[in-house]
Amino acid sequence: MVKSAEDDKPLYDGRWMMLLGESDGTYVLYDCDKLETLRRPMETTNLGQIELDPEREAGFTCGGLAQQKHPVTP
Repeated sequence: MVKSAEDDKPLYDGRWMMLLGESDGTYVLYDCDKLETLRRPMETTNLGQIELDPEREAGFTCGGLAQQKHPVTP
């Protein structure tokens, strides 16, 4: 979970992010729910919890939230 370093409150509505790495003082994150890559300055960002192999609910697919907002029509 990504949190604000200022007040330790969750960012991005508390969604879980995939940490892709860090470069030049920024974290590079992937928001699986919205299918977006984000960059956050390390000095203003706390990583609240890191899981190497998170458990997901049955039927989980990356991008589920994005599909709900923009359904794909056949």
